[in-house]
Amino acid sequence: MMDDDDDFFGDHGDADEMAQRECQAADTRLEKVAYLDGFEEAKEARLQEGFEAGYVDVHEIAFRLGEQLGRISAKAKIENLLVGFEGTSPLQKQAEEVAQRFRDVLGRINKGDEADDDAPASLLALEEDVKELVGVDAGSGEGVSETAEGTIDTAPALTCGPIGEGSAPPPIPAVQAHGKRCACGCVPAILSLFEMAELRKQAKLTKAAEAKANA
Repeated sequence: MMDDDDDFFGDHGDADEMAQRECQAADTRLEKVAYLDGFEEAKEARLQEGFEAGYVDVHEIAFRLGEQLGRISAKAKIENLLVGFEGTSPLQKQAEEVAQRFRDVLGRINKGDEADDDAPASLLALEEDVKELVGVDAGSGEGVSETAEGTIDTAPALTCGPIGEGSAPPPIPAVQAHGKRCACGCVPAILSLFEMAELRKQAKLTKAAEAKANA
């Protein structure tokens, strides 16, 4: 009787083997999908990690470059205000040159003309060029500077604070604005607009007196 049933319903061995193969194929597909999903997630996470690291590196370099540019521009502006320099001073020319080179490097990076790995190197090279151009070690505020007449000024740094306890700071007119910085780093940053106007006024009076004397 069993043989008759088997003959009627057929042999189930082939069907079971086919179902098993289909299950194995489905498991393989699921494993591949899971692997690819995990790979994509890991790749995106790694990509984001690299992006953040690169962004921080370039951002820090760009910040230092911007700081240098701001320092040069401020010194040039104050020099012009205090000594009444007519035209473009050497410091202003320096600031314009640095700004242009800064824009050139950032432009190449933004356009994709430079490989991503070259961007930090290009900015670092520009930073070194800026230091050499300004003649100042980054962040120290020390070094030689150019006067309004274009000559190199190696005079000692000014001091705005008391030399000894109880000493008074030098009067504002004594401050010579030729790009030099105070020994403590606060001149000419501490000068108010009123004080700068007074210095400029005194400088003009001095020049007028000299012109009258030479006439």
